[in-house]
Amino acid sequence: MEALDLVDHFPGTSDRICRVVYSTPDWEPPGRGRVKTGNGFVNFGSFPREDTHLVLLKGVTSPRLVQLLVVPPEWGDRTASHAMRIAATPANLKSGPTILSESVDLLLAGVLSHWDGDGGANDQT
Repeated sequence: MEALDLVDHFPGTSDRICRVVYSTPDWEPPGRGRVKTGNGFVNFGSFPREDTHLVLLKGVTSPRLVQLLVVPPEWGDRTASHAMRIAATPANLKSGPTILSESVDLLLAGVLSHWDGDGGANDQT
């Protein structure tokens, strides 16, 4: 029940989550409709298409939606970090499936094999 865990452990400084919409291939459904969590009741639903690779969270008081990209758990740190970096870029307009497929393509092409040692901010050499 990862979705319930996400709701129960969402940062306390944020609004209490009241609605979660998820991509069915990425999350095991906690149930349909209204489900009791440790922080109250949350309405769960899924996207009509199964290829979004996103989770949308809606708070009780804020009209703002929080959109999370679901990175496959079997991915290595380098590929997952690359995908999350792209998703977190404020100017990003790419869809979840596009970010994931481009990240895998870069890994397969060997472009990410030296990503951390290219002299960037994370380079410790």
